[in-house]
Formats: sequence, structure tokens, C-alpha cells
Amino acid sequence: MRAAAAGATFHVTEISTRKRYLAQLRALDENLARNIEMQNNLDHPNIIQLHQAIMDQGIAVLIYEK
Repeated sequence: MRAAAAGATFHVTEISTRKRYLAQLRALDENLARNIEMQNNLDHPNIIQLHQAIMDQGIAVLIYEK
């Protein structure tokens, strides 16, 4: 397994559903936290949907619908 560069996107698969997503590893700061909150409230067919955000110890993994 290769390490992901910060900000690079990579493919992930949810084991229970076998559904594929795009993931992005980012440093967690105040701006990103606001961006995550904003993306959770967006619902538009031309905007990629944020599926999940996992945040821990200053790092965020953003999981997007593919």
C-alpha cells in the first residue's frame, strides 16, 4: 500500500457494501472544518457530494461520492 500525499485523491471501497468512493487526506484547520460543514448542507447534481468526513488529531479524511 502506498502512502497518500496530502490533498491527493485516491479510491476507497466500503467493505460492507462494496461501494467505491473517492477519498482525500487533508490537514484539519478551521477553514477546512467550515468547508466540511458547508459541504454537508449542499445538495446539487453538479456538485460532488461529501459522503463522510473522518477527523482525528489534526487530520481529516474526506470521503466523496464517486
